[in-house]
Parts: sequence; C-alpha cells; structure tokens
Amino acid sequence: LCAMYAALSVAFCWPLFAHPLAAGPGDWDQHILYYAAVLRNAAFGDLPFWNPWYCGGNVLWANPQVSLVSPVYLLALVMPLTLAMKINILAHYLVGCFGMHLIVRRIIGVRGTAVTVYLVSLFVFSGAIAVHLSAGHTVYLPVLLLPLVVYCFWQASAGKTRGVVLGGAVVGFSILNGGMHV
Repeated sequence: LCAMYAALSVAFCWPLFAHPLAAGPGDWDQHILYYAAVLRNAAFGDLPFWNPWYCGGNVLWANPQVSLVSPVYLLALVMPLTLAMKINILAHYLVGCFGMHLIVRRIIGVRGTAVTVYLVSLFVFSGAIAVHLSAGHTVYLPVLLLPLVVYCFWQASAGKTRGVVLGGAVVGFSILNGGMHV
C-alpha cells in the first residue's frame, strides 16, 4: 500500500511540478518570502525574530504563518526554495496518507485494500486542503498531520505513553511548522 499512496500523492501533486522552479498563483510569493527570510537570517547568524524585507520590517518569529521548523530548510541547502517547498508539500501528503491509513485500519478496523485506499483518499486529497496548498498556503500543511495526532491520542487512551510523547511531538512540530491555523 505504500507504493499506492506514493503513486497517488505524486499524481495528485504533479501539477505543482509542471514548472518546478516557478511560484504558483495566489500567495506563493508571500510564503516563499517567509521561508527566505528565515534562511536569510540564519545566513547572517541571526535568530529569526525580525523580517526586515516585509512591509518595511515586521515580526518573523511571532508571525503564526512563518514556519520555523520545516524540511524545506534542509532541502533548500541543495535545491531552489520553490522546489523545496513543493517537495515538502508532497512529503506532507505522504505522511497524511500514512496517518489516515493507521486510523482506517487500526481504529476503524477496515480490512479491504480498496476501501482503505478510498477512505484515506477522501481525507488526504480533499478539495479544501488542495485549494489552500495550490494557492501557496503552506500554513495548512499541518492539517495533513492531524490523522497522526488522532492515532497518537487513541494510543495514549489505551495506556501507551509512547502515544502521548509522539502526539506531543507532532503537535509541537505542527505549531512550529506554521500550523497555528490548523
């Protein structure tokens, strides 16, 4: 099923990669600027507290739309920032598929492969998430991590402390990944 989810995620995200180095329509430029400002501050050895390149200077760390912890920063070391953002979106779709798979199989108890893939796809490839991400609203990426939070909560309610720790880590990552909206 991993290959199926990977193929579905790649097919779903393929329009993003039609022009891999170009920003898309909507707010791509604004969110690219947020990532670039964090990288630029790091390049000068500064913490990402202030963004002097936005509106004559604006908060960076305190802006809930700014991702302070993201795979984009590691990817941007070896590729252009826009491509790194698009690969990050694809990675979040894969994690969303994995999390929903855990919910559908282990919590709901569905055993059929076709039904499982269908139910996973209903959430992960829904229109609301796709519309936000196609417009460059990377702050909505953590919504794809919510299934993992639900699964960890379920694990914790069964008395497994590992679920509490992992769930807390996912929530913390989501917040630092710009996911305050979620």
